[in-house]
Amino acid sequence: MPLLFLSDTDLERYATFPKTLNAEELNRHFVLGPQDLALVLERRRDYNRLGFAVQLCTLRALGTFLESPFEVPDVVLRTLARQMGMGVPRDLKRYARREMTLYEHQKLILDYLGYGMFDKFETFRITRWMYRKFLVGDARPLELFEEAIIKLRDRKVALPAASTLARLVVRVRERASQKAELAISRRLSPEQVLSLESLLLVPEGERKSNLDLLRRAPVRPSAPSLITALERIEKLRALKLDGVDLSDLPYGRIKMMSRQGMTVWAYTISQWGPLKRHATLLATVQHLLGRSLSDVLDVFERLMHQLGLNGHYRWQKERLRNLKDLDESAGLLGKAMKLLLEYTKKRPIARDKVLEQFGEAKLKEAVLQVEKLTTGADVRDSEVWLSAQNSVWNFFSRFIKVVAFEGTPVNAGLLEAVTFLQSESWRVLDWEKAPRGFVPRSWKTLVYDKSTGLNAKTYVLCVAQQLYLALKARAVYAPLSLRHQNPRAGLLEGEVWEAKRVEVARNLNMPLQAKPELERLETALDGQYLQTLATLSTNTVLKMEKTSSGLQPILTPLEALETSLSLRHLQTEVTRRMPKIDLSELVLEVNAYTGFAREFIVLNDRKNAPTEDPDLELSVCAVLVAQACNISLSSVVKPDVPALTLKRLMHVQQNYIRNDTLMRANAKLVEAHAGLPIVRHWGQGEADRPARCRFVQDSGQCGWFEIRSSSPKSAPRT
Repeated sequence: MPLLFLSDTDLERYATFPKTLNAEELNRHFVLGPQDLALVLERRRDYNRLGFAVQLCTLRALGTFLESPFEVPDVVLRTLARQMGMGVPRDLKRYARREMTLYEHQKLILDYLGYGMFDKFETFRITRWMYRKFLVGDARPLELFEEAIIKLRDRKVALPAASTLARLVVRVRERASQKAELAISRRLSPEQVLSLESLLLVPEGERKSNLDLLRRAPVRPSAPSLITALERIEKLRALKLDGVDLSDLPYGRIKMMSRQGMTVWAYTISQWGPLKRHATLLATVQHLLGRSLSDVLDVFERLMHQLGLNGHYRWQKERLRNLKDLDESAGLLGKAMKLLLEYTKKRPIARDKVLEQFGEAKLKEAVLQVEKLTTGADVRDSEVWLSAQNSVWNFFSRFIKVVAFEGTPVNAGLLEAVTFLQSESWRVLDWEKAPRGFVPRSWKTLVYDKSTGLNAKTYVLCVAQQLYLALKARAVYAPLSLRHQNPRAGLLEGEVWEAKRVEVARNLNMPLQAKPELERLETALDGQYLQTLATLSTNTVLKMEKTSSGLQPILTPLEALETSLSLRHLQTEVTRRMPKIDLSELVLEVNAYTGFAREFIVLNDRKNAPTEDPDLELSVCAVLVAQACNISLSSVVKPDVPALTLKRLMHVQQNYIRNDTLMRANAKLVEAHAGLPIVRHWGQGEADRPARCRFVQDSGQCGWFEIRSSSPKSAPRT
């Protein structure tokens, strides 16, 4: 169990040398100084001297000793033997026959280099450090394992076995989790415990539990989907669990629990102990409250965007349909105006002549038609939304009553209008008291008419459209949302800031007082300004031009470099050799070569074996393509293919695409990648992590090949 987070590659890399070492590594760790040589030459036989030197350099390079001292590259033996003025002895194995000699030499080397053993005192120190890391942050076990290695080497402590350190990481992690789970469970009332337990029940007529239903996020930008998302928020609030304060508990622990609750099957959660089950469900519900608000706002933005596009499309179609009427009316008015200009000196005669030839009714109708069909650009921007007023009227009332908004002072009028619409039912609302200060000029003629008064539907549409624009600009935000909250909400203030001020300043290498730093920046800026001003007359890149608003700085654009013949030839060759294939076909072809998609297993599969489902590989590849291209799953859905239905892809995304399965798939890709002839030509290759693999060229240049899991801000990519 403790070694599950360590892959075979990690175990092979732990405290071992690569197959080959470059000159820099040899010079850094395997050069014997005068004191080193004096200590080594005190040994009696050549194989003892070389063995002692190998163990000395091994501890210096790896931070520990090898079980077999001579499991080092041959270049190490030759380098050390040359420094001692001898060749590599043939009877090296005699050095390892007497174990007591190895232990005596190791103890002597530890004392000589000032290294200590991983005893109870060092175990306590590293345990306390791990415990603090787990409580404060959200470090993965593998990351903490690697950081512990670095910390032990910095403290000159001989590294223990990989299993010892891994068990310590797992034990400390479990202890931190248990402490957080106990603290959470003590804050729950009996009613709240019943609410949490109800999440694991399966409603009558459903195939999934309440937790599974609440974890399902909306996927389509439509009004029914928005209503469903709002109902999801209401169900979560009905549990009355948002009042449990978890702010004083470690954020990393709460985040890890919520991540488990979002991915593990409800049946698996039901088999856990009460403390872990209740803590995980509570963290999941509070996470879902913020996430569901973000999902609602995402659907609202996408829906309003779609309504705006549809309105613009309808306006264009209507415009094309009315061009004939506009041409006829404009032509009639043009002829009338031409005739009128011919009789400008005799105005009464000219008017009678025009009315006699064209008719007063036709001219009035033409004027009205032209006024109707020729609108300004600002009015047109609002008219394209008119086709969406019925849709917005149906969902906007419920939307603003479920979601609470805050914003900057500039949007105070808009927030006042939202509060006005939240106050009571729209049927009994006094629309004449509606705030109008936020209404743009392009909407004023549509929202309010002096003869008919305020148009309620158009007013609601204007509020929705302005709220949509403010949410996009992050000028209006939802405080409880995860992705649409106040961007300034995370800043430290008051006593909390004063307590953290010294630590933050030390980490940023900044002074405690802001005034000296501001004065330094002011002096530097003033010096650059004066230098630029002094050379302005001879500056060929910067010049000042007078405009209506004052002096405007103009920067001369950089001249484009001519493309060399060799670069054009390279571009042509690369383009010619690139296969003409879609990304989806490329992923399927790579899977056919490597079989990486078979490494994606279901979360609660205790056998930890690939799933025998031929259609699963197609579903996994489709989900990876959607995440890599940052598109929704609906873009890769094919209802006639069972492996590409929306429900199937959502199930695969939630239960198969995880960090550990991505690491397994990545290891499969790297294994296939290492077998390519060109990779063997580049170099021996190194593995930095299972999820981040590296190949090293002989020239020293590096290349990377990655697969990463998706996050509120990164998608899987290769």
